[in-house]
Amino acid sequence: MSVMEIIAAGAYPLVGLAGFILGSIFGQRLVADVEAMLHAIEARLSSVESSVATSSATSAIVQHAAATEKLAVAVAKHSAAQTASASSAVSTASIPNAAPKS
Repeated sequence: MSVMEIIAAGAYPLVGLAGFILGSIFGQRLVADVEAMLHAIEARLSSVESSVATSSATSAIVQHAAATEKLAVAVAKHSAAQTASASSAVSTASIPNAAPKS
């Protein structure tokens, strides 16, 4: 075995070790940068989700209030119609020989 072969055989592990060290250092920096970017994206997504949820909840509340108001108006009309119907029945029943309304 010549001297050049011994140097070459020792150079491979040395280059591998240097690559491992440099990869560890720059890999940590790369992971830290990627984590920072992901946290920023996650914060933006969270704010968009909360604003969409708030606006849709507000819209649902407004629609529910409008439907409740329509229902209240319908109940009031029905109650007034029932009261008018009952009072007309009482007035015709109190008059002797009165023909019922049709």
